[in-house]
Amino acid sequence: MTSMFTPEQFVNMSTEAGFDTKRTNVPEGEYIAVIKDKSFRVEESKKDGRSFVVLDVRWRIDDSALAEKLNLREVLVTQSLFLDVDAGGKLEKGPNKNIALGKLLEALGQNTGPWTPGMLDGAGPCKILIAHDPSDKDPTIKYDRVKAVVKMG
Repeated sequence: MTSMFTPEQFVNMSTEAGFDTKRTNVPEGEYIAVIKDKSFRVEESKKDGRSFVVLDVRWRIDDSALAEKLNLREVLVTQSLFLDVDAGGKLEKGPNKNIALGKLLEALGQNTGPWTPGMLDGAGPCKILIAHDPSDKDPTIKYDRVKAVVKMG
């Protein structure tokens, strides 16, 4: 389906208000998923101003019944991994470095040989475990969290 969206028409288009204000969570549990895409961002610590590199992996859950139940075209959940990088921006290796990344790559069968972040796109399938975390600002709001990723089979 091709979108007929144009900003010029949209800005003056009238619609009836009454949009949802809360998102329905993906039920906690285990799902089969593949990586749709990934992105990187830099977070600054509010305590000491240090910067952290974060890898956000978006998983697409392959469950059409769940997508229909949630009224979504596709069910996406994000896994955020803090990365250990050196002063030059290169991933660090060794004891206690990039453990979360290593676990992800192990589940994907990518934890040996040469590796690039681009290899994540489309990778999988894997089993992912979804849990809910309350918002720091409003404990009635819960966020989906990828708690674990496990190799298929």
